[in-house]
Amino acid sequence: MALNIPASAFNKLNEAILLFNRTCTLVYPEKKDRCGNCITNTIGGRSVNAYRSGGPASFNRGTLCPLCGGKGFKLVETTKSVELRVYHNRKDFISVGFNVDVPSNVIQTVGLMSDYDDLTKAKELIIDVGSYNKGRYRRLSEPYSQGFKQNPTQYVVIYWERV
Repeated sequence: MALNIPASAFNKLNEAILLFNRTCTLVYPEKKDRCGNCITNTIGGRSVNAYRSGGPASFNRGTLCPLCGGKGFKLVETTKSVELRVYHNRKDFISVGFNVDVPSNVIQTVGLMSDYDDLTKAKELIIDVGSYNKGRYRRLSEPYSQGFKQNPTQYVVIYWERV
């Protein structure tokens, strides 16, 4: 006999779970952004070491651009905030169906399945652990789905290692 749990019970459960979430920052791989301070060569995209009028920092022709160093581009890191439950102690980790032996510098996060794509595309995770310390982690495992089948809100569990 299947057990039918009313939807209102899941609503209360999901609301209670949200109380333990923390705002974390996902860091995505850098993207090349064309330098707006110098003129770039159409072949290869490198700087021709000439100032582009209207650029933020003027420089003499033949010297390296002060913003991009003559590369013609800047690497720009993009970020996004996401709500996650963070577990630092191994004894508090949520079971994923098998025993996981992890080193002491590993954390476990539990987030919404709707954030799955954002979590898997991120190269790093930043967790604010104090006013002077921000923990930076890289993804260590593939995501594991978590939750009741009847619950419309599903969760994803991921292990991260301290960088």
